[in-house]
Amino acid sequence: MGTHERRPFAVVTGASSGIGFELAKVFAEEGFDLLITAEDVEIEQAQRELNQLTASVECTRLDLSREEEVARLYERIQATARPSTSWSSTPGSAPAATSSAKTTCARCCG
Repeated sequence: MGTHERRPFAVVTGASSGIGFELAKVFAEEGFDLLITAEDVEIEQAQRELNQLTASVECTRLDLSREEEVARLYERIQATARPSTSWSSTPGSAPAATSSAKTTCARCCG
């Protein structure tokens, strides 16, 4: 079993700034591996900063107000083949994404 398989894994949306970034930072400081996402290019800078705090930070740029992008996030989570022990959804100004994200999370995380 690899080291990453023993570490807890969290998914944080809206993680490029604000509350989403701060939540991702707390998870990183607590030893979680992360999958972070946001719709803006700042997600890449957030990944660089968080990589200094934890072993593994993957990022993907997605607009979760679009159902097909929520499906892409679901596929990305499934591709990790790891159970997500935490899920933090902060989609900002995309309220339409909330129900899709909840449906996807229910399928993915149980």
